Amino acid sequence: MPAKRSLSMLRLAGKPPHHSGRVSSNVRQHDNLCRALRSPAKRPMPTRQWSTTDFEQMSWHDCHVHGFRVTEGEHGAGEIEFDLDYILEWRCKGEGYSFLVAPATLRFHQVTDLRIAIDWSAPIAALGPFSLAGIERRSEPRPLHTAAVWVLQINWPEGNIQFESTGFTQCTWGREVLSMQQGLAPSERSAA
Repeated sequence: MPAKRSLSMLRLAGKPPHHSGRVSSNVRQHDNLCRALRSPAKRPMPTRQWSTTDFEQMSWHDCHVHGFRVTEGEHGAGEIEFDLDYILEWRCKGEGYSFLVAPATLRFHQVTDLRIAIDWSAPIAALGPFSLAGIERRSEPRPLHTAAVWVLQINWPEGNIQFESTGFTQCTWGREVLSMQQGLAPSERSAA
């Protein structure tokens, strides 16, 4: 599996697989991928994956969360999973921005001490996905261990989600879309 991921990253970086002499099917696939990447609206569906070790290089600012699910685990801990539109790139476009966005699943593992505070009644707006300001991580001493405390700050509507967790994994599951919006329309959130 790591070799496959590396090959995909080479293709996304615009470097064709090495070949000598005749054109291989990998080169043809790369050429097709490059043509698809030039398409202004939709991108091909590479699966991108991240984990806790990538935290410092990631940003969830203005990512829209469409839903979340809590799953019971062992010994009082569980998992919390967020269905979100992950902004892969902010692209400067004149005086504004465009965004490369993909639907993704963000899953935190061994979650305890979950607290959720979201207030949709304060803003005068329709009920819809909430938008993250960012995700913070800090260490807090406990009697028997040091806990990793995660805080998902919500910038619309007002609120936050806080819990202890051993870490996260995140992967995209749908097409990458170049958009003027930071969130995807329901028709853009497909796996096809």
